Amino acid sequence: MKNLIIIIVAILALAGVGWYVFTLENSTDSVSEEESSVIAVINGEDVTRSDLNALQAQVAAEQGFDVSTLSEAEQAQFTEQMIDTLISQILLRQATEKAGIVVTEADIEAQWQMIRGQFPDEEAFNEALAASGVTAEELRLRIGNDLAVETYLEQELSLSEIEASEAEIDEAYEQFAGQQELPPLDEMRDEMAGFVVQQKQQELVATFVSQLRDEATVEILI
Repeated sequence: MKNLIIIIVAILALAGVGWYVFTLENSTDSVSEEESSVIAVINGEDVTRSDLNALQAQVAAEQGFDVSTLSEAEQAQFTEQMIDTLISQILLRQATEKAGIVVTEADIEAQWQMIRGQFPDEEAFNEALAASGVTAEELRLRIGNDLAVETYLEQELSLSEIEASEAEIDEAYEQFAGQQELPPLDEMRDEMAGFVVQQKQQELVATFVSQLRDEATVEILI
């Protein structure tokens, strides 16, 4: 079951950009007064304690640790990191919406079928969804958001055109080979190239999000 849940998480992840925030505006669950308290305002958009708690629970579950076992200093650091993550996610979503990116139902359905195909049957798929705390409707919303952000980032950064040079591949291989025994480089060239490209994409996205934040009005209230 854990592996099936990980498949959902892995498929939905996008170059370090989460899909979580899209459902914040679509949640109808009742929350307490404390959970509804505003912890940040991003370009006029409120972020609540409930949003932060949900992201912290999601990340802790994905990484397999219990937040309550962290020391006070570690919890403070984790909270700060999650607030930064929320800000980055919301800024990307806002920018994507401002750009007018449209995702078709056909695109969402194709991605849905791809995810569904990772599971042996419908029962296993539904069990993984339930264990992840995600409904089918929420998953489709998150798929749409992922595809929209992916389209926007491709439009702005041309991520698909990034390549790895031979020197970068060699350097990456030497880095890993210094930590563990590896097969010959010729057998791992594609894997190393993929690693280099992913690293370069993540760096571009991080720089882009930093620029968005520089141009944004962000107020943190905790």
